Amino acid sequence: MRLLLVLLFCCSASSAFAFPSLRLSWDDCSVISPNKSWSGPGMYRLVVSGTGFTDHYKFVQVGIGFYPRRVVPAWDFSTVDYWGGTPCHSASLLTVGPGTGTCPSFPATLVTGRMEEGSLTQPGWTGLGMYANLDPSFTPVAATRYTLFQIDFDHSQSLEGVQPYPACGSVELPMCLVVAFKQLNTTTITGALWADEVAYATWQDPSNSLGCPGATAAVARTWGSIRGMYR
Repeated sequence: MRLLLVLLFCCSASSAFAFPSLRLSWDDCSVISPNKSWSGPGMYRLVVSGTGFTDHYKFVQVGIGFYPRRVVPAWDFSTVDYWGGTPCHSASLLTVGPGTGTCPSFPATLVTGRMEEGSLTQPGWTGLGMYANLDPSFTPVAATRYTLFQIDFDHSQSLEGVQPYPACGSVELPMCLVVAFKQLNTTTITGALWADEVAYATWQDPSNSLGCPGATAAVARTWGSIRGMYR
Protein backbone atom coordinates (compact mmCIF):
# COMPACT_ATOMS: atom_id res chain seq x y z
CA MET A 1 0.00 0.00 0.00
CA ARG A 2 2.79 2.39 0.93
CA LEU A 3 4.59 1.62 -2.34
CA LEU A 4 1.38 2.33 -4.28
CA LEU A 5 0.97 5.71 -2.58
CA VAL A 6 4.57 6.61 -3.37
CA LEU A 7 4.11 5.68 -7.02
CA LEU A 8 0.89 7.68 -7.26
CA PHE A 9 2.59 10.71 -5.72
CA CYS A 10 5.55 10.47 -8.09
CA CYS A 11 3.28 10.16 -11.10
CA SER A 12 1.14 13.11 -10.08
CA ALA A 13 4.20 15.22 -9.29
CA SER A 14 5.83 14.49 -12.63
CA SER A 15 2.63 15.23 -14.53
CA ALA A 16 2.14 18.48 -12.60
CA PHE A 17 5.43 19.78 -13.93
CA ALA A 18 5.19 18.28 -17.40
CA PHE A 19 4.11 21.61 -18.85
CA PRO A 20 5.18 25.25 -18.45
CA SER A 21 4.50 27.26 -15.30
CA LEU A 22 3.94 30.99 -14.81
CA ARG A 23 5.26 33.28 -12.09
CA LEU A 24 4.45 36.83 -11.00
CA SER A 25 7.25 38.64 -9.19
CA TRP A 26 8.20 42.19 -8.36
CA ASP A 27 11.45 43.70 -9.65
CA ASP A 28 12.94 40.73 -11.48
CA CYS A 29 12.16 37.24 -12.72
CA SER A 30 14.99 35.47 -10.91
CA VAL A 31 13.59 35.75 -7.38
CA ILE A 32 10.16 35.08 -5.89
CA SER A 33 9.18 38.48 -4.53
CA PRO A 34 5.39 38.40 -4.01
CA ASN A 35 5.02 41.69 -2.11
CA LYS A 36 6.15 45.22 -2.88
CA SER A 37 5.85 48.19 -0.54
CA TRP A 38 5.63 51.87 -1.32
CA SER A 39 9.01 53.57 -0.96
CA GLY A 40 8.26 56.91 -2.60
CA PRO A 41 7.66 58.21 -6.13
CA GLY A 42 9.37 56.28 -8.90
CA MET A 43 9.16 53.23 -11.14
CA TYR A 44 7.79 49.92 -9.86
CA ARG A 45 8.20 46.77 -11.95
CA LEU A 46 6.16 43.58 -12.10
CA VAL A 47 7.51 40.66 -14.12
CA VAL A 48 5.61 37.76 -15.68
CA SER A 49 7.97 34.87 -16.36
CA GLY A 50 7.74 31.19 -17.13
CA THR A 51 9.75 28.01 -17.28
CA GLY A 52 9.28 24.50 -18.62
CA PHE A 53 8.70 25.54 -22.25
CA THR A 54 9.41 22.62 -24.59
CA ASP A 55 7.40 23.30 -27.73
CA HIS A 56 7.20 25.92 -30.49
CA TYR A 57 4.80 28.67 -29.49
CA LYS A 58 2.70 31.18 -31.45
CA PHE A 59 1.35 33.55 -28.83
CA VAL A 60 0.66 34.05 -25.14
CA GLN A 61 -2.03 36.08 -23.39
CA VAL A 62 -2.10 36.90 -19.68
CA GLY A 63 -4.78 38.84 -17.82
CA ILE A 64 -4.19 40.28 -14.35
CA GLY A 65 -7.10 41.33 -12.14
CA PHE A 66 -6.85 43.82 -9.29
CA TYR A 67 -8.47 43.61 -5.86
CA PRO A 68 -10.19 45.73 -4.60
CA ARG A 69 -12.10 45.62 -7.88
CA ARG A 70 -11.69 49.31 -8.71
CA VAL A 71 -8.17 50.51 -8.11
CA VAL A 72 -7.39 53.67 -6.17
CA PRO A 73 -6.41 56.76 -8.22
CA ALA A 74 -2.68 56.07 -7.74
CA TRP A 75 -3.10 52.77 -9.59
CA ASP A 76 -5.37 54.03 -12.35
CA PHE A 77 -3.28 53.77 -15.53
CA SER A 78 -6.24 52.64 -17.61
CA THR A 79 -6.47 53.16 -21.35
CA VAL A 80 -10.18 52.37 -21.36
CA ASP A 81 -12.47 53.45 -18.51
CA TYR A 82 -16.04 52.22 -18.91
CA TRP A 83 -17.14 54.45 -16.05
CA GLY A 84 -16.69 57.38 -18.41
CA GLY A 85 -14.11 58.96 -16.14
CA THR A 86 -10.63 60.21 -16.84
CA PRO A 87 -7.78 57.97 -15.63
CA CYS A 88 -5.67 59.64 -12.98
CA HIS A 89 -2.41 58.76 -14.71
CA SER A 90 -1.63 59.04 -18.38
CA ALA A 91 -1.76 55.58 -19.95
CA SER A 92 1.78 56.25 -21.20
CA LEU A 93 3.02 55.88 -17.61
CA LEU A 94 2.21 52.17 -17.85
CA THR A 95 4.51 50.27 -20.20
CA VAL A 96 4.45 46.58 -21.10
CA GLY A 97 7.54 45.18 -22.78
CA PRO A 98 9.57 42.02 -23.35
CA GLY A 99 11.85 42.44 -20.34
CA THR A 100 15.37 43.60 -19.56
CA GLY A 101 16.13 41.65 -16.37
CA THR A 102 18.33 38.68 -15.56
CA CYS A 103 16.16 36.17 -17.44
CA PRO A 104 16.19 36.10 -21.24
CA SER A 105 13.05 37.35 -22.93
CA PHE A 106 11.07 34.80 -24.86
CA PRO A 107 11.60 35.92 -28.49
CA ALA A 108 8.53 37.80 -29.74
CA THR A 109 7.61 40.05 -32.66
CA LEU A 110 5.00 41.96 -30.65
CA VAL A 111 4.57 42.57 -26.92
CA THR A 112 1.76 44.85 -25.79
CA GLY A 113 -0.72 45.47 -22.99
CA ARG A 114 -3.21 47.88 -21.48
CA MET A 115 -5.33 48.45 -18.39
CA GLU A 116 -9.12 48.67 -18.41
CA GLU A 117 -11.59 49.83 -15.76
CA GLY A 118 -14.92 47.98 -15.61
CA SER A 119 -18.22 49.63 -14.69
CA LEU A 120 -21.84 48.92 -13.88
CA THR A 121 -22.77 48.77 -17.58
CA GLN A 122 -19.55 47.04 -18.66
CA PRO A 123 -19.09 44.52 -15.84
CA GLY A 124 -15.60 43.59 -14.90
CA TRP A 125 -12.81 44.25 -12.50
CA THR A 126 -9.95 46.58 -13.18
CA GLY A 127 -7.72 44.47 -15.36
CA LEU A 128 -4.42 44.48 -17.17
CA GLY A 129 -4.42 42.50 -20.42
CA MET A 130 -1.16 41.49 -22.12
CA TYR A 131 -0.44 39.82 -25.43
CA ALA A 132 2.74 38.64 -27.18
CA ASN A 133 3.26 37.17 -30.63
CA LEU A 134 5.97 34.60 -29.99
CA ASP A 135 8.57 33.43 -32.47
CA PRO A 136 7.36 29.96 -33.57
CA SER A 137 10.81 29.03 -34.89
CA PHE A 138 12.40 29.44 -31.45
CA THR A 139 13.30 26.24 -29.57
CA PRO A 140 13.19 26.98 -25.82
CA VAL A 141 15.19 25.20 -23.12
CA ALA A 142 12.87 23.67 -20.54
CA ALA A 143 15.14 24.47 -17.59
CA THR A 144 15.50 28.15 -18.56
CA ARG A 145 13.24 30.82 -17.11
CA TYR A 146 12.05 33.29 -19.73
CA THR A 147 10.52 36.70 -19.21
CA LEU A 148 7.18 36.93 -21.00
CA PHE A 149 6.14 40.44 -19.92
CA GLN A 150 7.76 43.26 -17.99
CA ILE A 151 5.26 45.79 -16.63
CA ASP A 152 6.57 49.15 -15.47
CA PHE A 153 4.26 51.38 -13.40
CA ASP A 154 5.51 54.95 -13.26
CA HIS A 155 4.43 56.21 -9.83
CA SER A 156 6.33 59.49 -10.06
CA GLN A 157 3.01 61.35 -9.62
CA SER A 158 1.48 59.09 -6.98
CA LEU A 159 0.80 60.34 -3.47
CA GLU A 160 -0.29 58.95 -0.13
CA GLY A 161 -3.70 59.70 1.34
CA VAL A 162 -6.91 60.89 -0.29
CA GLN A 163 -6.08 63.66 -2.75
CA PRO A 164 -8.29 66.03 -4.75
CA TYR A 165 -8.40 65.30 -8.47
CA PRO A 166 -6.21 65.34 -10.53
CA ALA A 167 -3.73 64.25 -7.86
CA CYS A 168 -3.30 60.46 -7.73
CA GLY A 169 -3.67 59.46 -4.10
CA SER A 170 -4.07 56.47 -1.78
CA VAL A 171 -0.96 54.69 -3.05
CA GLU A 172 -0.29 53.37 0.46
CA LEU A 173 -3.41 51.18 0.56
CA PRO A 174 -2.98 47.39 0.22
CA MET A 175 -3.85 45.74 -3.07
CA CYS A 176 -3.79 42.32 -4.70
CA LEU A 177 -2.89 41.44 -8.30
CA VAL A 178 -4.07 38.03 -9.51
CA VAL A 179 -3.51 36.06 -12.70
CA ALA A 180 -7.12 35.86 -13.89
CA PHE A 181 -6.60 34.49 -17.37
CA LYS A 182 -3.80 32.91 -19.33
CA GLN A 183 -3.57 31.25 -22.72
CA LEU A 184 -0.59 29.71 -24.44
CA ASN A 185 -0.80 28.52 -28.05
CA THR A 186 1.71 26.28 -29.75
CA THR A 187 1.98 25.92 -33.50
CA THR A 188 -0.35 22.92 -33.25
CA ILE A 189 -2.35 23.33 -30.01
CA THR A 190 -4.76 26.12 -29.07
CA GLY A 191 -4.81 26.57 -25.31
CA ALA A 192 -1.81 24.45 -24.39
CA LEU A 193 -1.68 23.39 -20.75
CA TRP A 194 0.41 25.40 -18.32
CA ALA A 195 0.37 25.86 -14.58
CA ASP A 196 0.58 28.68 -12.03
CA GLU A 197 3.80 28.67 -10.05
CA VAL A 198 3.08 31.99 -8.31
CA ALA A 199 -0.26 33.36 -9.50
CA TYR A 200 -0.48 36.54 -7.46
CA ALA A 201 1.44 39.51 -6.12
CA THR A 202 0.60 41.90 -3.30
CA TRP A 203 1.12 45.61 -2.83
CA GLN A 204 1.59 47.06 0.66
CA ASP A 205 0.40 43.74 2.09
CA PRO A 206 3.31 41.48 3.21
CA SER A 207 1.01 39.46 5.50
CA ASN A 208 -1.54 38.96 2.70
CA SER A 209 -4.39 40.40 4.75
CA LEU A 210 -6.55 40.63 1.62
CA GLY A 211 -6.41 36.87 1.15
CA CYS A 212 -4.81 36.97 -2.27
CA PRO A 213 -5.36 34.98 -4.50
CA GLY A 214 -8.81 34.13 -3.16
CA ALA A 215 -10.46 36.36 -5.76
CA THR A 216 -9.05 34.48 -8.76
CA ALA A 217 -12.20 32.63 -9.80
CA ALA A 218 -14.42 35.69 -9.57
CA VAL A 219 -12.04 37.70 -11.73
CA ALA A 220 -11.72 35.00 -14.35
CA ARG A 221 -15.45 34.94 -15.01
CA THR A 222 -15.37 38.58 -16.16
CA TRP A 223 -12.31 38.41 -18.36
CA GLY A 224 -13.92 38.02 -21.79
CA SER A 225 -12.98 41.51 -22.93
CA ILE A 226 -9.34 40.99 -22.00
CA ARG A 227 -9.12 37.66 -23.80
CA GLY A 228 -10.27 39.19 -27.06
CA MET A 229 -8.47 42.49 -26.66
CA TYR A 230 -5.65 41.97 -29.14
CA ARG A 231 -7.06 39.38 -31.53
